Amino acid sequence: MTTQWLNFGTLAVVLAVALGHDLATRRIPNWLVASALLAAVVLNVLAAATTGVLSGATAGLGKSLLGALTGLVVMLPLYLLHAMGAGDVKLMAAVGAFLGPLPTLGAVLLVFLAGGVLSLAAALCSGTLKRVANNLRWITIGALSGGLCRTGDVQTTGRLPYALAIAAGTALQLWAATQASWPFK
Repeated sequence: MTTQWLNFGTLAVVLAVALGHDLATRRIPNWLVASALLAAVVLNVLAAATTGVLSGATAGLGKSLLGALTGLVVMLPLYLLHAMGAGDVKLMAAVGAFLGPLPTLGAVLLVFLAGGVLSLAAALCSGTLKRVANNLRWITIGALSGGLCRTGDVQTTGRLPYALAIAAGTALQLWAATQASWPFK
């Protein structure tokens, strides 16, 4: 149980630092993501190795690597569509390394929910809701056409500190995983 709290505590620190950097600079530093990935792998291997069996350590490594891959693969299309920054994608991969694959899917769903709320709030506050709706239309058309349609009509509405959505969605996932009905445990 202690290693689980160390894992979640380290994840909380990583998310807090990422959020601070994102709010201040609209960037998430690579050194933070790389350190988080390494810490997640080490913590998961140590937690699994406490079983005293070598296969436990291998399971911890697999959990971290599959979680990181899940976070990366699910978020990467948004980066390719220019709807998200590379730092956000890498941060979600680091979160995945802490959580493992199935909880990462739950976290991503909740991150998208938190990001939608954040985007709507920002658009309402800045008076850019109409432009955001138009951008979503062009991004959707581009995605459905396999990138064949031009997305040149997409106009920036500002950059959101998406680390806030990642932190909120991850926190919601950690809470939801304690609920009996949540399938992403």
